[in-house]
Amino acid sequence: MKLIFCLLAEQGHINPYIGPAQALRLLGHEVLVASSGDISEQMKNSDLPFSRALISPEAGAAPRGKALVDLIEDRSQHRALIETVFLKGIVEQVEPMKKWLEEEAPDGVIVDPMNYAAVIAAHLLGIPWISISSSLTSVIPSDLKSDTLDIVASLAPMRAEVFGRFGFVPEFRAVDCFSPYLNITFATRDFIGHTPKDVELVGPSVALFQRGDEVELRTTPSDKLLIYVSFGSQVFYYPTIFKKIIKACETLSVHLVLSIGDLADEPEWEDKKNVQFYKYAPQLEILKRAALFITHGGANSVMEGLRAGVPLLISPLCNDQYHQAHFIEKSGVGRSLDLRIASVEEIRGMIGSVLRSENIHIDQQRDQRPQPFAADPI
Repeated sequence: MKLIFCLLAEQGHINPYIGPAQALRLLGHEVLVASSGDISEQMKNSDLPFSRALISPEAGAAPRGKALVDLIEDRSQHRALIETVFLKGIVEQVEPMKKWLEEEAPDGVIVDPMNYAAVIAAHLLGIPWISISSSLTSVIPSDLKSDTLDIVASLAPMRAEVFGRFGFVPEFRAVDCFSPYLNITFATRDFIGHTPKDVELVGPSVALFQRGDEVELRTTPSDKLLIYVSFGSQVFYYPTIFKKIIKACETLSVHLVLSIGDLADEPEWEDKKNVQFYKYAPQLEILKRAALFITHGGANSVMEGLRAGVPLLISPLCNDQYHQAHFIEKSGVGRSLDLRIASVEEIRGMIGSVLRSENIHIDQQRDQRPQPFAADPI
């Protein structure tokens, strides 16, 4: 069969799909990846064919770093950002997408369920389309409340009008568009606490070969617990949080590895004892020996942390990160703490609590690493 992956051009919306695409190729299917952003280099490195036909020169770069943080910390601007990302230009994108799919004539289309133009085009052409969600949005309980869900609900009439132009009235779960054919989520029943009737749970997703974004792993001391800190590749501009984490760990027998995006270029991070900084880290490799993962709670980061058996300290900042926090707390694989307002002492105490907790030991085979620090002050 010929199968097309229609992705969004952001790291968290790319990496989870690499493994499934590679697996389908191994099974003998013809696979093609497409996106409105240019992700050709990563696709080349991961040995996946990529079509440049849908790259939009007008799309521009999505806000990231400080610009993105400024937006999400202001609710009105955050709402405008969500509206722009999910609804702006959808109508105009459908016809080029439809024309291209007609030319390619795939047997099926695999979509990120937030790629509304691809969903509409496949529907209009009668091509079976499969939703593979890059988040846990598809499996959230109906009574879960969050600011993001409130914003999405307020935009629902506008979204319905966009889809209505094409005579299409699909089912939605927050931002995810549900497929009448198949809906897949990278999670397990043990983690989310139930088995949804309308979603297939397939566990974590990982590349079978090169993922295409690998960077070199640096050496870390083997006699110290490793704590890994990352707020992803987009919402990383929280220098105050990173400074508090570093301060909190100064008296602990640990080695910190921080992935801090463009902040890594700042000279203030030099000469920090027992701390390493990455602009973009080899996360999968680091997690193999991490004792704790401090994260913003992006779905991809949570999935990779759990797959590696690493306890999580999550500080959700926006969007679906609060939904991941819900499942982390409920399943007992980590703890939540708002690092924006937490004190250094609170952070130090929470780190110690998670590392020492017998209730957050999620992989018994990891006991050969250095043990939690019994004598160090917390």
